Amino acid sequence: MKNTSIDLLKLLPAWMRSDKANIALADGIKPVADTIAVDLKRLTRWNTIDQMSEEQLDYMAWELNVLWYEPTATIEVKRELIKKSDLVYMRLGTKWAVRQVVEDILGNATIEEWWEYGGKPYHFRIVCNDLAILGERYDNLMPIINVVKRKSAWLDAIAIELTGDLTAWFGIGYHEMSRERYMRRVS
Repeated sequence: MKNTSIDLLKLLPAWMRSDKANIALADGIKPVADTIAVDLKRLTRWNTIDQMSEEQLDYMAWELNVLWYEPTATIEVKRELIKKSDLVYMRLGTKWAVRQVVEDILGNATIEEWWEYGGKPYHFRIVCNDLAILGERYDNLMPIINVVKRKSAWLDAIAIELTGDLTAWFGIGYHEMSRERYMRRVS
């Protein structure tokens, strides 16, 4: 017996199958059991996201209506966006949702609210360390941020913060000349 075509009456003991109340109960539960069977199939797909191909991930994102899904992203980013899609949908419009999606796409990134950097109320900015955001990724990221953020929130900037070690020598020199002479040789 497959879980998509369960006959609940056959699961009952023989002496209960002839009772009209049990027959009605089995018939009434059948649509609910069929719905659960479809949901069970869907659950097995969540367990195999790490083994899915890009085409399967694209289809699953379309099926789940992941509005912030980026089709041009790497396969690892696509997997993370799909895995966390339910959590983001639950918190859509919050700082957490924006941070989660931006981190999945850009990697290490932080969201700073307006009071953290002295901006205007209802504004925020994204701070990341990815120089690739300056190119085509910026054009792909902006529509995604607009889907995930609150409609009353405004993005001030995407700041790129680069850190590293640098040895710098500073000094000052003073030179006074009373006469300068320039020569030009002519052949």
